[in-house]
Amino acid sequence: MLIDDTTTLPDGLHLRVRLPHASDRAGLRALLDRLGLEAEELDVARALRFDPARRTVACATAWIDGEERLVAWGAIDAGRHAPDLLLADDATAPGAGGALAAALLERVERSAAA
Repeated sequence: MLIDDTTTLPDGLHLRVRLPHASDRAGLRALLDRLGLEAEELDVARALRFDPARRTVACATAWIDGEERLVAWGAIDAGRHAPDLLLADDATAPGAGGALAAALLERVERSAAA
C-alpha cells in the first residue's frame, strides 16, 4: 500500500493512508485518548512536525459513524526497516496498524532506491 492511497480492510472498512496535516492535531489527540495513552501537548506538536528528508510520518483515516476518523499514526526514519512509532486503533479499524506500517516501509524503501 502506498501513502496517499486507499485500501479496504478485511472487515470492509475503507482505509485512507496519507501524509498528516496540522489540522490532524485533534484527531491525533482523540486517537491517543482512545488508546488510553497520555501525551503532552508538546509531544503532539512534535509528531506533526518533521523533516521529510529524514523522516516519514503518515496517518490512516476511515469513515466511521458519519465522520472521517484518524485510526492510526506512524513514523519511520530514513534507512530504517520498521516504524519507530506506530499507534493504531485496531479495535475500531482492524488491520489499520499493519497497513500503515507497510505504507511507511514502502515509502522508505522507494526513497532509498531513488
